[in-house]
This record gives sequence, structure tokens and C-alpha cells, in this order.
Amino acid sequence: MVIAGAKKCGTSTLQLFLTMHPALEVAPGEIHYFDFFNRVYKRRKGISWYLSQMPEVADDKVLLEKTPGYFITPDAPREMSKVRMRSDAAAIQTFQT
Repeated sequence: MVIAGAKKCGTSTLQLFLTMHPALEVAPGEIHYFDFFNRVYKRRKGISWYLSQMPEVADDKVLLEKTPGYFITPDAPREMSKVRMRSDAAAIQTFQT
């Protein structure tokens, strides 16, 4: 599962709540592999580098990665789909009034 969201919209809070579920494992930090930040540098390392950033998980567990920058990267969903892993995504957008 991947969480992406606009600045200050609650991605960290969502991650906190989701990690309370015993079937969830969380990748450490924000990896920024599919977004604008350090894109060229990290993509040169290849998808094996991205996957090496993830903790090992059993088949009955769900892996969670949170990088809010994916939300503002138009090609992030397309690039993620090339990885060929079972995944879902949660995008958060809030509006200030």
C-alpha cells in the first residue's frame, strides 16, 4: 500500500492509525523513489534498490510506504504500476477554508 498526499493533509496521521493493525508492516521513512525528489539519482540505482528499502514481510502481511511527494508527481502511478507488485494506493487531499 502506498500513501501519497498534499502537504499537511494527514498522511502521517493516516500512517500512524494504519500501523496499529497487526497485519501491516511499514517501510522506514519516505523513500521518494517515484517522485520528483532525487528522481534521477534514485532511479539509476534501479528497482532492486527501491525494493531493498522495504522490510521483509510474510505473504499474509501488507507493506505500507508513505511518500507524500508521489501526490504531486504526475507519472508516479504509471511508474509504480511497472513494479509488478500487489499494491493499493491511498491519496489524501484537503482544502483549507
